[in-house]
Amino acid sequence: MPPDALETVVAYHRLRLREIRETTPEASEAANGADDLGGTPHPFDSRPDLEALASEQGVEPVDDFDALLGDFWPEDEGADEFLTTLREWRRDALDA
Repeated sequence: MPPDALETVVAYHRLRLREIRETTPEASEAANGADDLGGTPHPFDSRPDLEALASEQGVEPVDDFDALLGDFWPEDEGADEFLTTLREWRRDALDA
């Protein structure tokens, strides 16, 4: 997820939580109590350090976009053949 999209999602949820707390006293009390349960931080109050997470997982930047492209489909077959085969693979997986 792009960083700006993540910020938008977090901001939206904070806004919604604030609206709920303001309009519903019961929700406000429950939300305030939930923040204090076991000292667990609220998930929308912190963002993970993505660079540290990537480093822990051994993820490295991609220098060559073409390296991400799969080479699993014959060039002479079109999209219709691909979709037909994909549906067959999914059907076979359900039957297994």
